[in-house]
Amino acid sequence: MLFGDCTGNWRPSAGSAAAATGVGAAAAHLRPIADRQGRSVVELRLEAPASFGGAEVKIDYDPAALRLHRVRRIQRALLQVAEPVPGHLGVALAGRGVLHAGGLLRLSFDRLDERRAGALRIGVLHVTPAE
Repeated sequence: MLFGDCTGNWRPSAGSAAAATGVGAAAAHLRPIADRQGRSVVELRLEAPASFGGAEVKIDYDPAALRLHRVRRIQRALLQVAEPVPGHLGVALAGRGVLHAGGLLRLSFDRLDERRAGALRIGVLHVTPAE
C-alpha cells in the first residue's frame, strides 16, 4: 500500500495506476470525471485482457485534502467498501457473473483544502479470474 513519501508530497507520480496480481496484464487507472462545487469525482477503470470475476483495490489519498463522499458501482457487481482510517480506502467487487474491462466504480470526494494537491493513488490491485 502506498502512503505517500516521507516529505509529505502527495502530488501524483507519472500516473495514478497500478499493475494487478491475478489476471495477467491487468492494470487500473483513476480518471477524473468532474470537479465542481467543492467535490471531485473520479472513475476507477480496469484494463484487462479477459473478463474477470472480481477485484480488490486499495486507494490512498491525503485526508487533509479530501474526504470520501460516495462510492458507486458502474458494472453490475456486489460492492464492499471499507475505510479503516482516513486516507486509506479498500474496495472489493464480486461479479454476478463476469466483469469486463472498463469503468468499475465512481468515487466522489469532498475537497477540504484547495491548496493541497489531494492526489489519489492506487496502492494494491488484485483481480480474480472469471470461472
